[in-house]
Amino acid sequence: AAGQLLRGHPAAERAQGTSCPRLLVAAPAPAPDQQPRLLVAAPAPARATWQRATALVSAAGAFAYNMSEHFARRIDGFLSADIDPRTQLGYAANAIQEGGIFGVGPGEGQVKWSLPDAHTDFIIAVAAEEYGFVMVVLIIAIFASIVINSLFRLLRERDAFNRLAGAGLVCMFGVQAMINIGVAVRLLPAKGMTLPFVSYGGSSLIAGGIAIGMVLAFTRKRPQKDVSDLLGARS
Repeated sequence: AAGQLLRGHPAAERAQGTSCPRLLVAAPAPAPDQQPRLLVAAPAPARATWQRATALVSAAGAFAYNMSEHFARRIDGFLSADIDPRTQLGYAANAIQEGGIFGVGPGEGQVKWSLPDAHTDFIIAVAAEEYGFVMVVLIIAIFASIVINSLFRLLRERDAFNRLAGAGLVCMFGVQAMINIGVAVRLLPAKGMTLPFVSYGGSSLIAGGIAIGMVLAFTRKRPQKDVSDLLGARS
């Protein structure tokens, strides 16, 4: 026979006690010397893509480490158990320790005169020395409030472009601040990244101002319905 009715299947047995229409499946009869086989489509090898990307990044890092003495010195200083007091991380750690809770006073810090790039990459260490831990917490709270409030406002935005573009700019702003502060407290290796609106520099100030200006444009209030109406209509 060209085909036979599959009986005894669990799905068919369950369908017998219900009022829903039954599904009759016709399949060719297997040959006497063959057993029915189940063919399952394998998913795309996404893991291989991540493995290749990881290998590529690792190879690039190893090449830069071996070819650049400056790059290797920064990595070695970050991974070292002891902090060399003559390096940027050593000066920054000393400045943070000298500042304590309330700092030594405005303009009274001494580490800034020997700390390289104290006005740009390690400005948070100067603030910690002169104004103390209280000022550092205040700066972190300001950056965190800007990022969190902007993301919550973008969640209510109906336009997809405004949501995505605004979220990208806000995350870039927050990640840059996080990297700068993380370098100063030795959570990350030295990156040469400024602290937005705090570090000295004209190009950094202009770029940060443009980014925050675009975020303000994306998050401004405009006549629109609630975003839940749009999500409900799509579902």
